[in-house]
Amino acid sequence: MLIWSGAAVLALLVFGYRLNALVPSLSQQEESTWNAAGDWHALLANPTNAPYKALLWAAHFLPFGSSLSARLPSAVILLIALALFTVILHRWYGPRSTVFGFFLFLTSAWLLHVGRFAGPDIMYIASILVLIAVHVGLYDHGDRPLMLYAWLLTNIAVLFVPGMAWFVLFGIALQAGALWSAVRDFRALWQKLLWLVIALGGLGVIAAAVAYHLALWRTWLGLPEQFAAWHTMLVNVGRVLLAVVYRAPLRPGLWLGQLPILGVFLSLMLLAGVVFYARHFRAARSHLLAGYVVIGVALAALGGAVTLSVLVPTLYLIVVAGIAYVLHFWLRMFPRNQLARGTGIAVVSLAVALACAYNLQQYFVAWPHNPDTAALYHYKLKF
Repeated sequence: MLIWSGAAVLALLVFGYRLNALVPSLSQQEESTWNAAGDWHALLANPTNAPYKALLWAAHFLPFGSSLSARLPSAVILLIALALFTVILHRWYGPRSTVFGFFLFLTSAWLLHVGRFAGPDIMYIASILVLIAVHVGLYDHGDRPLMLYAWLLTNIAVLFVPGMAWFVLFGIALQAGALWSAVRDFRALWQKLLWLVIALGGLGVIAAAVAYHLALWRTWLGLPEQFAAWHTMLVNVGRVLLAVVYRAPLRPGLWLGQLPILGVFLSLMLLAGVVFYARHFRAARSHLLAGYVVIGVALAALGGAVTLSVLVPTLYLIVVAGIAYVLHFWLRMFPRNQLARGTGIAVVSLAVALACAYNLQQYFVAWPHNPDTAALYHYKLKF
């Protein structure tokens, strides 16, 4: 309990540090998002990302300045995402890898950018992680009625995020057998009826919202207004993949220059993680992560509402798998040599620490001192 309390305090410090002052004002995009959320009519007119917009609307009643209040909902969702990520790590990879993954995700530059920004990008990270969490929970606790209700409500809520319908459908396809067995094993008839009523009611709300806002159906599905030619789509897929390890798109409001999402060490561990899951591709977890990567790359390449953020949680889960795989390989080579084992753990720990320090410096130091960032947020750099 003490360890988890310390982790929570550390997360609050990192995510809350100068939340309203790292850049001294809201960007035009943040200002627009903040102002639109102050009116319920705006949410009814465009219910996409409804959970985020509801939090942003509630933030208007906080006794803080607009910069802090506008960014606070994203930071809260960021904390929830970190908690979900940590729980998934502990379930899949064990204590040591959980510690490595916790610090890497806590200090992820991409996570800090979208989680401390007044915009809905953070919903993609949280949505992917909550879907994986209930996916795992259904396998572990499918005999508990509360788990089934949690699974259902989570999937319904996630459907409000543009493009997430494809992930929901994919998850249902993977778990159709387990889901049917769990619902069939409800002990009381009223439990089955309640589950059915919630399912039909939730889907009815989604269907009514899409029908009422028919012009937004492409946005709901994460599709562009017009599809590009097939060769352009292939180029876009290449750009999405390159953004992970080589060069990301230029978005000064949310990223530093065109640095890749993952640094050198994390890119190498991503490769190791891909090898690990390729060797265990029959596992249900491998199918889930592979499907999420394929769907995420496809949606990001289409150029619709879905952003690169939808890939980040899955990438980091594979990265941590790579770290665990490399370290396990090393420790297996030296089962009794304590010096070699200790050296291997120390080297990996040092590499993780350097990656964390690099990401923190990238976000907290380099990004606010970038001329493009200063121009976007309307302040002068001091040297």
